[in-house]
Formats: sequence, C-alpha cells, structure tokens
Amino acid sequence: WVKNVKAEFEAVHFVPRILFDAWTYRDYESLFNSEDEIEELSEALVQTAKAEDFDGFVLEVWSQLGGHKRKELVHVIRHLANAMQEAELKIVLVIPPAISPGTNQPGMFGKQDFEQLAQVVDAFSLMTYDFSNQHRPGPNSPLPWIQACVQKLDPDAVWRNKILLGLNFYGMDYGILGGTAEPIVGHR
Repeated sequence: WVKNVKAEFEAVHFVPRILFDAWTYRDYESLFNSEDEIEELSEALVQTAKAEDFDGFVLEVWSQLGGHKRKELVHVIRHLANAMQEAELKIVLVIPPAISPGTNQPGMFGKQDFEQLAQVVDAFSLMTYDFSNQHRPGPNSPLPWIQACVQKLDPDAVWRNKILLGLNFYGMDYGILGGTAEPIVGHR
C-alpha cells in the first residue's frame, strides 16, 4: 500500500516511528559499547527503509533512558543519522520538552544535546503536549510553555526550522481534586 500511495501522491513521505520501548538497560549498554552493533543497527535501518520504500524514520529513543547516557545517545544518533543521510533517507528525532512540565526545571533534552545533533538530523519532533495531568490539572499545552521550550533549545533561532511541534488534538478534563481524568468529547 505504501507504493500505491507514493505512486499517486509524490509529495507523500513515509517516515515510520522506530521505538526502543522493549529494550532493557543492558541492551542499550551493549549498543553503546560496540561500534559494530551501532553499525549493524544503522545498516538494518537503511536496509529496512529501502526494502519497504520508506523515506526514513522517526527515531524515538531519548525518553526511554530518562535523560541518562546523553553522550552515548548523541554518539549513536549521529552515527544513525549519517548512515541515513548517505542513503538519502530522512531521520527525525523525537525529543522530550526542554522544560519539565509544570516546572521551570530543565527537561531531559537540552540546548547542548540539540546543538550536537542539529547538524545531522533532518528534524526534531518536540513533544509539547501533556503539560498537565490528573495530579496537576491545567491546560494540555500552554503557549508560553511551548515557546519557552523552543527558545530554550535554540535561543538564537539558528535551527528552528528543524523543530516540529508535537501538538495535541485532544482535550482532557482533569478533576479539581486530582486523580480523575476524562477525555473531552463532542457534547462538552
């Protein structure tokens, strides 16, 4: 079906999301400690993209380590990005907000991480949603917080054209006393 869609609509690009959810800490350590494994992962992604007629991948890996192993993640992502670009494929990196929701504290991905990767990834998918939750009721994505997250990553607007905002198209009604959460549906 990918080929059918691409044949009819040339401007459509398929960049499916690659998740590392089932990986253990040991799996990450094995990857980080082996240039051969990094190369094998790069080759597997390129071969899969070519075989399935994908235009690249959206890589979701940063949040899985909770802000740890940043240096190692940057190394792996740079390697993957270079392999993808050599194969003329796109790579989009999903990143958590630069400011932790509901605080003024730095998030798990900051300006230094952004600057180290901005030259090699095609885009960043910035998760600017889920600001509030059932324990901290409020708006899903307040505009000042979204702006602050973008400005924290790229204060001089050098690479802003690479930042894609993850916007929510849903609403949640969090109970005033906390602990409850219901989707806001058409009749509300």
